[in-house]
Amino acid sequence: MEPRDLSDHSTYVPGRGVEEVARERGMDPDDLIKLSSNENPHGPSPAAVEAIRAHADRVNAYPKSAHTDLTAKIASTWDVDPSQVWLSAGADGSIDYLSRAFLEPGDAVLVPTPGFAYYGMSARYHHGEANEYALSAADGFTQDAETVLTAYGGERIVYLTSPHNPTGSTVSLEEVRAIADATAEETLVVVDEPTASSRRWTARCRSSPNATTWRSSGHSRRRTGSPGSGSGTASSPRRGATRTPG
Repeated sequence: MEPRDLSDHSTYVPGRGVEEVARERGMDPDDLIKLSSNENPHGPSPAAVEAIRAHADRVNAYPKSAHTDLTAKIASTWDVDPSQVWLSAGADGSIDYLSRAFLEPGDAVLVPTPGFAYYGMSARYHHGEANEYALSAADGFTQDAETVLTAYGGERIVYLTSPHNPTGSTVSLEEVRAIADATAEETLVVVDEPTASSRRWTARCRSSPNATTWRSSGHSRRRTGSPGSGSGTASSPRRGATRTPG
C-alpha cells in the first residue's frame, strides 16, 4: 500500500512550554508568560475550576456524542437554532470538519499571512490547496474587505480571524458583511473568533447563507481562561454554501 505523499506539507512547529524554556534558561517558570498560544496568564476562572471539580468523578464514562444539552444552551445563548451549532475538539477540530465537508480535491481556501498555519494545513491534508492574502505591518495589519477581495479568486472557504493572531487586529462586522456579499454563493466565509464573547457574528450567520463563525471556548479569559480544557464551538448558516452542479 502506498501512503500519500505529504512531502510538500508544512510541518507544524508548536511553541515550547514554559517549563521547558525555564529549564533551559535556569529560570523560575512563574517568571515567564507564554504569548504564542492565546493562553491566559491569570489562571483559570474560579467558576471553571469548580465546574471541573464537580464533574471529576464522572470522567470514567464517555460524554454524550450528541452533546444535546450543551448544544441547546449554546444555541439559546447565541440565539440560533440548535441545528446550526456543532462542537469539536478545539478550533482545529472545527477547521478539519469544514475541510472534510466542503473541499473536493483541488479546491482552495484563502487564508491570511501571517496567520494561523492550520487553516492551510488542514486544506492540504484534505487534498485541497491554500492561497493567501497578505496583511501588512505598514497599516497595522488592518483586515478589510479590499485586502481580502483583491486576493479572492473563487476559493471555497475564506478565513478571517478576529482578533488576528499574532497581530491582534480585528475585522469589523461591516467588513465581514462586505466580504460575504462580494464572494460567490459557493464560498463559505469563516470568522474565527478565538476569544469572543459576543453574539454579533452569529447574528450575521442568521442573515447570510455563506458565513459561519466559531470560537474556542477555553481561550476566553472572561469565560473560562482554561484552554487546556477548551472545546471548539461553531455556528453555521441554516443552509451552507452550496456548489452549483455542472
